Amino acid sequence: MEKITTLAPQGANGAAPASPAIATAVINGQTLTAQAPPPLDPQLFLRPLDQIATPDQFPPGVILTATAASTLSLQTPSPFGFHFHWLREAVRGVLQGTTGLCLDASADATLTATLSGSYTATLTRDDTGPDPSLRLTLRQSSESTLQGSAKAAITANVDTVLPASSDELLDALLGVHPLQWLRAALAEIGSVRWKELAAACGVPGYTLEALLDAFQQLGARAESVIWKAAAQPTTLAELLSWAYAIANDCPTFAAFRARLDQHLQQDPGFAASIAAQWIESAAGVPLSRLNSVDAWERLREAAALLDRLTNTGKLSRDAPAFLTLLLRLPSLAAQELRTATPAPWTLAALQRMLGFGLSPRSLSERLPAWIPLRNRIYQAAKQALQQQLPAELSILLESAAGEGTLVDASFSLNSTGIHHLRRILAGDLTGLYGPPAPGLTVRHGLLTHHLRRARHIELHLPVVGARSWRENLKALTAAEVVSDGAGRLLTCYSSAQDLHQLSNECQSSMIFAAAFSARDSGPINDNFNLTFEDTRRVSASGHHEAWFRVLQAYGIERPQLPAEPVQATLSLALPGSFAGFWATAPHSKDSEYIPTMCRISRAMQAAMRHWLPILYFADLDHYRTPMAAFPLLAYQYSLPYTDVKGRRLSYDSMSMDDVLKALNSAGPGLRQALPTLQRTLEAAGMQKLVPLYDPKYAARILASVQVQRRNFHALLAADSFFIEEMVRLADMTCELRALCGRKPAMAIRNFNRYSADVVKSLHGQLRRLYAGDDFVALGSLLLLAATSALAGGSKGSIPIRATLKLEYPEGVRIYPNQAART
Repeated sequence: MEKITTLAPQGANGAAPASPAIATAVINGQTLTAQAPPPLDPQLFLRPLDQIATPDQFPPGVILTATAASTLSLQTPSPFGFHFHWLREAVRGVLQGTTGLCLDASADATLTATLSGSYTATLTRDDTGPDPSLRLTLRQSSESTLQGSAKAAITANVDTVLPASSDELLDALLGVHPLQWLRAALAEIGSVRWKELAAACGVPGYTLEALLDAFQQLGARAESVIWKAAAQPTTLAELLSWAYAIANDCPTFAAFRARLDQHLQQDPGFAASIAAQWIESAAGVPLSRLNSVDAWERLREAAALLDRLTNTGKLSRDAPAFLTLLLRLPSLAAQELRTATPAPWTLAALQRMLGFGLSPRSLSERLPAWIPLRNRIYQAAKQALQQQLPAELSILLESAAGEGTLVDASFSLNSTGIHHLRRILAGDLTGLYGPPAPGLTVRHGLLTHHLRRARHIELHLPVVGARSWRENLKALTAAEVVSDGAGRLLTCYSSAQDLHQLSNECQSSMIFAAAFSARDSGPINDNFNLTFEDTRRVSASGHHEAWFRVLQAYGIERPQLPAEPVQATLSLALPGSFAGFWATAPHSKDSEYIPTMCRISRAMQAAMRHWLPILYFADLDHYRTPMAAFPLLAYQYSLPYTDVKGRRLSYDSMSMDDVLKALNSAGPGLRQALPTLQRTLEAAGMQKLVPLYDPKYAARILASVQVQRRNFHALLAADSFFIEEMVRLADMTCELRALCGRKPAMAIRNFNRYSADVVKSLHGQLRRLYAGDDFVALGSLLLLAATSALAGGSKGSIPIRATLKLEYPEGVRIYPNQAART
């Protein structure tokens, strides 16, 4: 055992008190530090934390810290739900269904997780209660203490128990969820039903309009939380008190954060409360990551809106009516949505789904046919949670490294409290998640309380048209539900459907659906993501330089790869709320039209130059065919091109001047990259190919591409094609937005046609993009890159969230970029 002890001198008369004395030691692989006030000797307290059992062994004022590599395990209930998206054409010209509906699951989920890393435990005396106690705080060691500690290995398993009876998910599938009822009622402004609803609630009609406006501005997440709070007056009062405090008593983020932290310490259960859910929904991030200016501004705007509507001091005439409306709507919904004795709206909704003219009894007999689909969704949700949670935990740990408290708890200095303490010190955190236990007080900590939050899984069902309504509904009840790499649930009629194509179709439909949100009185759809994923096998000996450059482009540090190949999944995501920018893109006659389309074009060209070579050259044998390899290398290192003044969105593949311009721009990058490529080929035992890629022959390579330019022309032509498709996407979405109010039937016909056309066009080109290989997966990437550029405006592209997941035998390690951390 090594000891280093420093004792501070005692203070003299009139002098400042002496500083605490500090001693350190390494015992059983743990670095221990003891701090004690004079005249106590800190060396007396240098012992493993689990050896302390009585008050005299640890007097007040002593602080003992232990740092070591360890494994933490936990098991906790994990509430979850769904972000539900399903558009359907019930009859010709009538688009129904839901996007952005936030549902709570009736299933129980249990999360079991193991976290391996380096942690620092700090023990102090806590005598605030009637009995002496020990207070333990657990933090993850900072990277300065242990390099790479933020990338702890994580495993997570989830068990689910299916609900036995009807639940919110089944109601949403049938179209009779309370929020579907509310959205339909609010959409019928001025109708007889709308007036009857106002009368039943005892409020004037403009109060309904105020509620509609509020939900449209606050978004789908906040809509769900406010609806749940309205069913419980005390819960609603707590939510509104937070809105009032944020709007009036918290002028800065620091003031709000101090108020929130104090509340969390006083009431650890607040993290899972309705009020906390509203704060998260308004800010757009979990409480543990509410630290950005953008999140704070969103929260302040939402709080100001809610306070303005409900604060009787600010709006003496309308606020009481608005509160009355919120409190009465849930009971009215419950009365109308009884499926056994359905009210007229519920009966009509069920008949649209299950068969016109059917009696309530016949409808009830057809409901069980939908239960197997609901159960398959729950089973797929288990897999989705297992994919989501390791990334969520890893990002949480990284953001908290050296700063955030993972665990904060006090233990009575008796046999019961010491038993709990020793379990925690041994790495078993499960006891922190159960019901209150004698001798144990759990305070707010990121690891304990973040996991208590409800998390939601995206669920997408296919668009169903009126022409084949009955056949598609029958097929849908037997459909499969698959989870993609991002943990999103996609429903497909057959397991033979390509997952990439299914994802592309889903995302293009959601972009077009944004054009209908205003007409259907739905809130902003803020709970889906545009995503792209790349999965590959990587190892320390592999050819990954181009892949590393892509990681760097998205702000992900270069990972340390193992000797044995592991699966690596790079996930890119952008909040779906940005899809609404397509519906408000500039018109072709607007002055901002060409600059906007040029930004989109450059983003897409850059994305294609990053990704196409990675996918194609993943097989090193493709370098054996210079006629195919040289043009793609020239394309990879050519610079994206647009000309705002000349109103040109890309290179013209039919213009020799443009072809030469593209080839010349590739020269510097190609010469710089060829030495690395030579080393890769040599390491792979392909020495005969090394001279072909000598940097001194870079000009010769480009000259050969100029002579045999068919493949290079095809790549430049593909750029133009994809850009034209994105321009067409913007034009079509704007057209849909305009048609929604004037000619809704035509808008819906165009919606179905446009959704199919965009995917068909993209897939047709991607399937024959280069050398006969299939690159359909890039469809989602193009939508993601274009949306990022469009939403960012003149300030630049919106940062794309990127996470790299490496699946080791011992667990998962996540490398997030800055956008994913915040």
